[in-house]
Amino acid sequence: MGKKKKKDIYGNIGGLVVMRDKRYARLKSHDAVVTMILNQRIKSPGCLNTGETTLDGIVFSRDRAMQLHALLSTYVERVHNRAPLHILYKATTARHLAAYEQVFDVFRDDIVAAIPETAFREQLVLLLQTLDSESVFFLTDDILFIRETDLRQCARFDTSTSIFSLRLGRNLTHSHIARSSQPLPNLQPVPACTNEAYYWRWADGEYEWQYPLSVDGHIFSRLEMLRIAENISFSAPNSFELQINRFQDIFLPRYGICFETSRIVNVPCNKVQTEVPNSCGNVHQDDLLQMWEAGMQIDFRLLYDMTITSAHQEVAFECVDRATSPV
Repeated sequence: MGKKKKKDIYGNIGGLVVMRDKRYARLKSHDAVVTMILNQRIKSPGCLNTGETTLDGIVFSRDRAMQLHALLSTYVERVHNRAPLHILYKATTARHLAAYEQVFDVFRDDIVAAIPETAFREQLVLLLQTLDSESVFFLTDDILFIRETDLRQCARFDTSTSIFSLRLGRNLTHSHIARSSQPLPNLQPVPACTNEAYYWRWADGEYEWQYPLSVDGHIFSRLEMLRIAENISFSAPNSFELQINRFQDIFLPRYGICFETSRIVNVPCNKVQTEVPNSCGNVHQDDLLQMWEAGMQIDFRLLYDMTITSAHQEVAFECVDRATSPV
């Protein structure tokens, strides 16, 4: 499939948006930080940060406390050297709010902040401003960690030259969003790396392998994300991802880095936003809320080490009693 058609497919669903007109050129020329990003020297994919790299995670959630519980449970059970998590959440009813409060009580020792959403853009910009970490990653509440993951290993790579992806791996040969098979890029072992990491040029990939600015588990420079966020308009996670992809041309020349197999999977069983017509399953969030209120939780452990072929994979959830399956 030619690149023009690829971009048309993604354009129809709100992904891979590349702004190539004069307005984008003017924005880049007037923003000193973006100019700094553009002028950075591309180094070896094996370039590691020296010393310990600080990392924070930001999770977006809306009316999906039960799914957030599953994400946080897998984060606690499957992730080593965990980064602090900050939850920016929206509860549209008192019942959803009560469910969130129960989730936060379970993970009170693992969450740095649970921030009720009132003005998404302003709150996200402020959060990026107040964090003192060098790097940041984003997650949505329909993600699960399905394999053992050491975030210290993921954060070692220089974010000025590469973007580490928790969701990509040699197992991903299909694009759920594009509804198409996707070829693997020319993946090469990262030099002097002992944890089976591979690299490629984002510009040389297709579909997810050519999509560096994902909010599904990609590790970025916090400062770069802050400066970009300050210069775009958005009102929710989907429009945030849509808008940061106006700057995709800056990041396509960089290296992508991933493990042999995906560490996370996005399970699109429902949709709680109206910004992008994403394909999803038919499990309504209110039905999951009712099950949560009945004392149930997603049996997330059934999905550990599962074989996936797409970054987004619809999976039939099974539920278990929370009292008999604690985290």
